[in-house]
Amino acid sequence: MVAVVTRAAAAGVALLVLGGCGRSVGGGRTVTAGAVSTPSTSTEASTTTEAPTTTSPPTTVTPTAAPPTTAPPTAAPPTTKPPATTTTASTIPASAAAVTIVNDYPASVRVMVDGAVFTVAQGRSIGPNPITPPSDGNDVIEVERSDDASCGVGDAHKRFDAGQAYRLTVSSNGTAGCGSAANGPGITFSTAPT
Repeated sequence: MVAVVTRAAAAGVALLVLGGCGRSVGGGRTVTAGAVSTPSTSTEASTTTEAPTTTSPPTTVTPTAAPPTTAPPTAAPPTTKPPATTTTASTIPASAAAVTIVNDYPASVRVMVDGAVFTVAQGRSIGPNPITPPSDGNDVIEVERSDDASCGVGDAHKRFDAGQAYRLTVSSNGTAGCGSAANGPGITFSTAPT
C-alpha cells in the first residue's frame, strides 16, 4: 500500500491518500481516486464536501493488518464404538515373527508372548508385533483377564517361525466360572499363519 500525505497550505489540513480508496481523512477535503477536491458550497452532486467551520489538527493514520480469519474447528461427531484395529508402527526384523493379537473375549485381556506383554481391549486388535521365537523352540503364551489375573490360560510349544506372520486370537472357551467371577467365561486362544 502506498500512502501520500498532502498539506493544503490555506487550510492547514493534512490529507492522506491511500492508493485510490476515495475517502476523506481530515479537514473537510475529499479524496477520490487520488484526486483532491477543494471545499465548496455547491449543492450539486459531486465528490466534494463543505468546508468545516473549524480546522482539525493533522490526523495520523497507522495502517494495521486485519486479523486473520479462521473457521471455527469442526468437531467429529461422537462415536460409541472404538475402531476395531490398532496398529503399531514398527518394522519386523527378519529374526522375528509378525504376530497380530485379536481379542474376541468379552473383556480386556493381558497377553504375554515369549516375554512381551500386551493389553488388548475387548473387540480390539494390536499388531503386527515383532516376536522373537526362543532358541529352544517353545513359544510361551499366557492370557489372563486384565481385571482378574486368576482367570487365565497358558501354553508352551512351537507356534512361531521367524520371518512369518501369525494371528493370535483370544476368545471364550464356552465354560463358566473363570477366576474369581463365578459366571465369568473361560479363556482360550488359538494361533494361525496369515
